[in-house]
Amino acid sequence: MQLVLDWWRWGMIASACLSIAFLGIGRVEFFPSGGSMSAWSISRTTFLFWVAFKLVVLARSGWAATGLSELRSLSALWLFFFAVTVSLLPDFRQAGDYRYFFFGCAHALMLVDLFSTAPQKRWLPVLMGVLPLVLVVRGLAVDPAILNVSLSQRFGYPLDHPNTAGYLLAMSLPLGMFVATASTGWWRGLSMVSCASQMFALVLTFSRGAWFGWSAAMLYLAVALRRWKYLTALMIVAASGILVSPSLQDRLASVTRPRDDLAIR
Repeated sequence: MQLVLDWWRWGMIASACLSIAFLGIGRVEFFPSGGSMSAWSISRTTFLFWVAFKLVVLARSGWAATGLSELRSLSALWLFFFAVTVSLLPDFRQAGDYRYFFFGCAHALMLVDLFSTAPQKRWLPVLMGVLPLVLVVRGLAVDPAILNVSLSQRFGYPLDHPNTAGYLLAMSLPLGMFVATASTGWWRGLSMVSCASQMFALVLTFSRGAWFGWSAAMLYLAVALRRWKYLTALMIVAASGILVSPSLQDRLASVTRPRDDLAIR
Protein backbone atom coordinates (compact mmCIF):
# COMPACT_ATOMS: atom_id res chain seq x y z
CA MET A 1 0.00 0.00 0.00
CA GLN A 2 2.83 2.39 0.79
CA LEU A 3 4.26 1.86 -2.70
CA VAL A 4 0.91 2.82 -4.20
CA LEU A 5 0.81 6.00 -2.09
CA ASP A 6 4.37 6.89 -3.13
CA TRP A 7 3.52 6.54 -6.81
CA TRP A 8 0.29 8.44 -6.23
CA ARG A 9 2.24 11.34 -4.71
CA TRP A 10 4.79 11.38 -7.52
CA GLY A 11 1.97 11.38 -10.06
CA MET A 12 0.44 14.44 -8.39
CA ILE A 13 3.82 16.21 -8.35
CA ALA A 14 4.20 15.53 -12.09
CA SER A 15 0.67 16.78 -12.78
CA ALA A 16 1.26 19.92 -10.71
CA CYS A 17 4.43 20.64 -12.68
CA LEU A 18 2.48 20.13 -15.91
CA SER A 19 -0.23 22.57 -14.82
CA ILE A 20 2.42 25.19 -13.98
CA ALA A 21 4.08 24.61 -17.34
CA PHE A 22 0.77 25.27 -19.08
CA LEU A 23 0.63 28.69 -17.41
CA GLY A 24 3.60 29.62 -19.56
CA ILE A 25 2.36 27.80 -22.65
CA GLY A 26 -1.32 28.65 -22.65
CA ARG A 27 -4.30 26.53 -23.60
CA VAL A 28 -3.52 23.94 -26.26
CA GLU A 29 -6.19 22.72 -28.67
CA PHE A 30 -5.87 19.07 -29.63
CA PHE A 31 -8.93 18.29 -31.72
CA PRO A 32 -11.06 20.22 -34.24
CA SER A 33 -14.09 19.42 -32.07
CA GLY A 34 -12.78 21.75 -29.36
CA GLY A 35 -10.89 19.43 -27.04
CA SER A 36 -8.15 21.28 -25.19
CA MET A 37 -5.85 21.20 -22.18
CA SER A 38 -5.04 24.11 -19.91
CA ALA A 39 -3.43 24.86 -16.56
CA TRP A 40 -6.90 25.26 -15.09
CA SER A 41 -8.16 21.83 -16.16
CA ILE A 42 -5.00 20.01 -15.04
CA SER A 43 -4.80 21.77 -11.68
CA ARG A 44 -8.48 21.24 -10.91
CA THR A 45 -8.23 17.52 -11.62
CA THR A 46 -4.99 17.17 -9.67
CA PHE A 47 -6.55 18.90 -6.67
CA LEU A 48 -9.35 16.32 -6.55
CA PHE A 49 -6.74 13.53 -6.55
CA TRP A 50 -4.85 15.42 -3.81
CA VAL A 51 -7.96 15.57 -1.61
CA ALA A 52 -8.58 11.85 -2.17
CA PHE A 53 -4.93 11.11 -1.35
CA LYS A 54 -5.17 13.00 1.95
CA LEU A 55 -8.37 11.15 2.89
CA VAL A 56 -6.71 7.79 2.23
CA VAL A 57 -3.66 8.75 4.31
CA LEU A 58 -5.92 10.07 7.09
CA ALA A 59 -7.90 6.82 7.23
CA ARG A 60 -4.75 4.70 7.10
CA SER A 61 -2.29 6.54 9.36
CA GLY A 62 -4.08 9.36 11.15
CA TRP A 63 -3.98 13.16 11.06
CA ALA A 64 -0.26 13.56 11.73
CA ALA A 65 0.65 11.57 8.62
CA THR A 66 -1.35 13.85 6.31
CA GLY A 67 1.00 16.80 6.89
CA LEU A 68 -1.94 19.20 6.78
CA SER A 69 -0.91 20.74 10.08
CA GLU A 70 2.07 22.27 8.26
CA LEU A 71 -0.31 24.40 6.21
CA ARG A 72 -0.86 26.62 9.22
CA SER A 73 2.04 28.69 7.91
CA LEU A 74 -0.33 29.95 5.20
CA SER A 75 -2.37 31.90 7.73
CA ALA A 76 -2.40 34.99 5.50
CA LEU A 77 -3.90 32.99 2.62
CA TRP A 78 -6.52 31.45 4.94
CA LEU A 79 -7.48 34.90 6.22
CA PHE A 80 -7.74 36.27 2.68
CA PHE A 81 -9.87 33.33 1.56
CA PHE A 82 -12.32 33.58 4.45
CA ALA A 83 -12.54 37.37 4.17
CA VAL A 84 -13.52 37.15 0.50
CA THR A 85 -15.97 34.30 1.19
CA VAL A 86 -17.67 36.13 4.05
CA SER A 87 -17.93 39.30 1.95
CA LEU A 88 -20.12 37.38 -0.52
CA LEU A 89 -22.56 36.14 2.12
CA PRO A 90 -25.47 35.61 2.31
CA ASP A 91 -26.08 35.88 -1.46
CA PHE A 92 -23.69 33.98 -3.70
CA ARG A 93 -25.58 34.92 -6.86
CA GLN A 94 -23.14 37.78 -7.31
CA ALA A 95 -20.11 35.57 -6.69
CA GLY A 96 -19.17 35.57 -10.37
CA ASP A 97 -15.77 33.90 -10.68
CA TYR A 98 -15.66 32.64 -7.09
CA ARG A 99 -15.01 29.09 -8.28
CA TYR A 100 -11.79 30.26 -9.94
CA PHE A 101 -10.84 32.03 -6.74
CA PHE A 102 -11.53 28.86 -4.74
CA PHE A 103 -9.46 26.62 -6.99
CA GLY A 104 -6.70 29.24 -7.13
CA CYS A 105 -6.36 29.11 -3.34
CA ALA A 106 -6.67 25.32 -3.46
CA HIS A 107 -3.87 25.21 -6.05
CA ALA A 108 -1.63 27.22 -3.72
CA LEU A 109 -2.32 24.86 -0.80
CA MET A 110 -1.64 21.82 -2.96
CA LEU A 111 1.68 23.19 -4.25
CA VAL A 112 2.91 24.11 -0.76
CA ASP A 113 2.11 20.58 0.41
CA LEU A 114 3.53 18.70 -2.58
CA PHE A 115 6.73 20.74 -2.90
CA SER A 116 7.48 21.54 0.74
CA THR A 117 10.18 18.87 1.00
CA ALA A 118 10.56 17.62 -2.55
CA PRO A 119 13.88 18.44 -4.25
CA GLN A 120 11.89 19.04 -7.43
CA LYS A 121 10.74 22.39 -6.06
CA ARG A 122 13.83 23.98 -7.61
CA TRP A 123 12.11 23.57 -10.98
CA LEU A 124 9.12 25.68 -9.95
CA PRO A 125 10.80 29.08 -10.56
CA VAL A 126 12.03 27.80 -13.93
CA LEU A 127 8.58 26.63 -15.01
CA MET A 128 6.86 29.76 -13.76
CA GLY A 129 9.51 32.30 -14.74
CA VAL A 130 11.04 31.11 -18.00
CA LEU A 131 8.33 29.17 -19.86
CA PRO A 132 6.08 32.23 -20.47
CA LEU A 133 8.47 32.92 -23.35
CA VAL A 134 6.32 30.39 -25.25
CA LEU A 135 3.22 32.40 -24.37
CA VAL A 136 4.76 35.56 -25.83
CA VAL A 137 5.85 33.82 -29.03
CA ARG A 138 2.39 32.31 -29.55
CA GLY A 139 0.66 35.65 -29.02
CA LEU A 140 2.87 37.58 -31.44
CA ALA A 141 2.74 34.81 -34.05
CA VAL A 142 -1.06 34.75 -34.10
CA ASP A 143 -1.52 38.53 -34.16
CA PRO A 144 1.57 40.47 -35.33
CA ALA A 145 -0.58 43.61 -35.49
CA ILE A 146 -0.03 43.88 -31.72
CA LEU A 147 3.34 45.41 -32.60
CA ASN A 148 1.48 48.53 -33.77
CA VAL A 149 1.28 49.47 -30.06
CA SER A 150 -2.35 50.46 -29.94
CA LEU A 151 -4.93 50.18 -27.17
CA SER A 152 -7.28 48.58 -29.69
CA GLN A 153 -4.81 45.72 -30.26
CA ARG A 154 -3.59 44.57 -26.88
CA PHE A 155 -1.51 41.48 -26.18
CA GLY A 156 -3.76 38.78 -24.72
CA TYR A 157 -3.81 35.56 -26.75
CA PRO A 158 -3.64 32.67 -25.89
CA LEU A 159 -5.14 33.81 -22.58
CA ASP A 160 -8.72 35.01 -22.29
CA HIS A 161 -8.03 38.74 -21.83
CA PRO A 162 -5.11 41.21 -21.99
CA ASN A 163 -5.50 41.93 -18.27
CA THR A 164 -5.13 38.22 -17.53
CA ALA A 165 -1.96 38.12 -19.61
CA GLY A 166 -0.68 41.21 -17.84
CA TYR A 167 -1.23 39.78 -14.37
CA LEU A 168 0.45 36.52 -15.33
CA LEU A 169 3.48 38.31 -16.77
CA ALA A 170 3.66 40.60 -13.73
CA MET A 171 4.13 37.48 -11.60
CA SER A 172 6.35 35.47 -13.94
CA LEU A 173 8.81 38.28 -14.72
CA PRO A 174 10.21 38.60 -11.17
CA LEU A 175 10.56 34.81 -11.02
CA GLY A 176 12.41 34.86 -14.35
CA MET A 177 14.76 37.49 -12.99
CA PHE A 178 15.35 35.34 -9.91
CA VAL A 179 16.31 32.41 -12.15
CA ALA A 180 18.62 34.67 -14.16
CA THR A 181 20.42 35.91 -11.05
CA ALA A 182 20.69 32.44 -9.50
CA SER A 183 21.77 30.54 -12.63
CA THR A 184 24.88 30.38 -14.78
CA GLY A 185 25.70 29.52 -18.35
CA TRP A 186 22.98 28.99 -20.92
CA TRP A 187 20.25 28.92 -18.25
CA ARG A 188 21.04 32.54 -17.43
CA GLY A 189 21.03 33.49 -21.10
CA LEU A 190 17.69 31.76 -21.70
CA SER A 191 16.22 33.42 -18.62
CA MET A 192 17.34 36.86 -19.78
CA VAL A 193 15.84 36.32 -23.24
CA SER A 194 12.59 35.17 -21.65
CA CYS A 195 12.50 38.17 -19.31
CA ALA A 196 13.13 40.61 -22.16
CA SER A 197 10.31 39.11 -24.24
CA GLN A 198 7.95 39.04 -21.27
CA MET A 199 8.75 42.67 -20.51
CA PHE A 200 7.88 43.57 -24.09
CA ALA A 201 4.59 41.65 -23.90
CA LEU A 202 3.73 43.14 -20.51
CA VAL A 203 3.97 46.62 -21.96
CA LEU A 204 1.78 45.59 -24.90
CA THR A 205 -1.00 44.32 -22.61
CA PHE A 206 -1.78 47.97 -21.73
CA SER A 207 -2.78 46.63 -18.30
CA ARG A 208 -2.04 49.37 -15.78
CA GLY A 209 -2.76 47.15 -12.80
CA ALA A 210 -0.21 44.64 -14.11
CA TRP A 211 2.34 47.43 -14.66
CA PHE A 212 2.01 48.65 -11.08
CA GLY A 213 2.00 45.11 -9.70
CA TRP A 214 5.15 44.24 -11.63
CA SER A 215 6.89 47.41 -10.43
CA ALA A 216 6.12 46.56 -6.80
CA ALA A 217 7.25 42.95 -7.24
CA MET A 218 10.51 43.97 -8.91
CA LEU A 219 11.21 46.53 -6.19
CA TYR A 220 10.75 43.84 -3.54
CA LEU A 221 12.97 41.43 -5.49
CA ALA A 222 15.71 44.03 -5.90
CA VAL A 223 15.69 44.77 -2.17
CA ALA A 224 15.61 41.09 -1.21
CA LEU A 225 18.38 40.02 -3.60
CA ARG A 226 20.26 43.31 -3.67
CA ARG A 227 20.52 43.12 -7.46
CA TRP A 228 19.70 46.68 -8.41
CA LYS A 229 21.30 46.59 -11.84
CA TYR A 230 18.70 44.13 -13.16
CA LEU A 231 15.83 46.24 -11.84
CA THR A 232 17.41 49.39 -13.27
CA ALA A 233 17.88 47.80 -16.69
CA LEU A 234 14.28 46.62 -16.93
CA MET A 235 12.92 49.92 -15.66
CA ILE A 236 14.93 51.77 -18.30
CA VAL A 237 13.57 49.45 -21.01
CA ALA A 238 9.98 49.92 -19.79
CA ALA A 239 10.34 53.69 -19.43
CA SER A 240 11.91 53.97 -22.90
CA GLY A 241 9.00 52.09 -24.44
CA ILE A 242 6.48 54.36 -22.75
CA LEU A 243 8.33 57.55 -23.69
CA VAL A 244 8.46 56.69 -27.39
CA SER A 245 4.82 55.61 -27.64
CA PRO A 246 2.00 58.17 -27.31
CA SER A 247 -0.50 55.32 -26.85
CA LEU A 248 1.35 54.01 -23.82
CA GLN A 249 1.70 57.53 -22.42
CA ASP A 250 -2.04 58.13 -22.74
CA ARG A 251 -2.82 54.79 -21.13
CA LEU A 252 -0.59 55.51 -18.15
CA ALA A 253 -1.82 59.09 -17.78
CA SER A 254 -5.46 57.96 -17.85
CA VAL A 255 -5.03 56.68 -14.28
CA THR A 256 -5.67 60.23 -13.10
CA ARG A 257 -8.54 60.84 -15.51
CA PRO A 258 -10.59 57.64 -15.83
CA ARG A 259 -13.43 59.32 -17.73
CA ASP A 260 -11.08 59.79 -20.67
CA ASP A 261 -9.98 56.14 -20.65
CA LEU A 262 -11.21 54.45 -23.84
CA ALA A 263 -11.06 50.99 -22.23
CA ILE A 264 -13.39 52.04 -19.40
CA ARG A 265 -15.74 53.86 -21.77
